[in-house]
Amino acid sequence: MARYRHYKNRGGPGDLIFATTTALDFAHILRRPEMKDLMETLILETHRRYQAQLFAYVVMNNHFHLVSRTPELHGSTWFMQRLKEKATKELLPRLNDTESGLMAAQVGLDNRECWQRSFDSIKIYHRQVRGQKINYIHQNPVRAGLVNDIASYRWSSARHFAASLWNPETGLDLERLK
Repeated sequence: MARYRHYKNRGGPGDLIFATTTALDFAHILRRPEMKDLMETLILETHRRYQAQLFAYVVMNNHFHLVSRTPELHGSTWFMQRLKEKATKELLPRLNDTESGLMAAQVGLDNRECWQRSFDSIKIYHRQVRGQKINYIHQNPVRAGLVNDIASYRWSSARHFAASLWNPETGLDLERLK
């Protein structure tokens, strides 16, 4: 019997992390534009609320990535738990029957409702690695064949980079975004 993979997440209070989380059964619950809009809003609001710095993000059809500096008092596990809990509360009531059905086999296992049991995060120690992860995030929609140009994908921080709403020391200017 195969064991469910549980990631060892890295990132303590105030650490810079690269994180990925995925919907149950890799279901495309974020496929509709209004669901991507909501997930993007939740990412921005959660960073504002907990005073975390957001350096990059992308919302895809069944997952999202981000590069963040966790809040000074809480590490990556605590922070991502808050983000995933809020997203579950807001997204589940908006799923249509088809989207709900895509996750039906996994809902309830390990008390999961929306997201896979864990998330994947690594601590970023160097500027060069941060740049690689930001590039990976911004290229995600291009690799998926959704757009040809990174800045034209609506649910990515790449368009904010193009609008000069990013600072290498503090990340995205959350007060000027949406």
